[in-house]
Amino acid sequence: MAGGVPISVVMELSKNPKTSGDYKLDLNKIESKITKKTKMLVLNNPHNPTGKLFTRKELEGLAEIAKKHDLIVIADEVYEWHVYPGHEMIRFGKASMM
Repeated sequence: MAGGVPISVVMELSKNPKTSGDYKLDLNKIESKITKKTKMLVLNNPHNPTGKLFTRKELEGLAEIAKKHDLIVIADEVYEWHVYPGHEMIRFGKASMM
């Protein structure tokens, strides 16, 4: 309704995937899509439908990009309780404070 145009960035999948963790976020690719019109990033973590939990390094990288370009980050973490034992759900807000 506000006239925004979504720009998707597809995650990369390793050659022999075994888990959802084999999806990788390419921070350079994300940053290359940012223009002077870019206002926000939308993050879904754990990612739906892959189930990927973003690593602290990936989240901190997104936070750096957001700070550098003065972007709002909408962190959809609605599936935060759907995490298998032994895996850590890191909230974006917590990672961005590091």
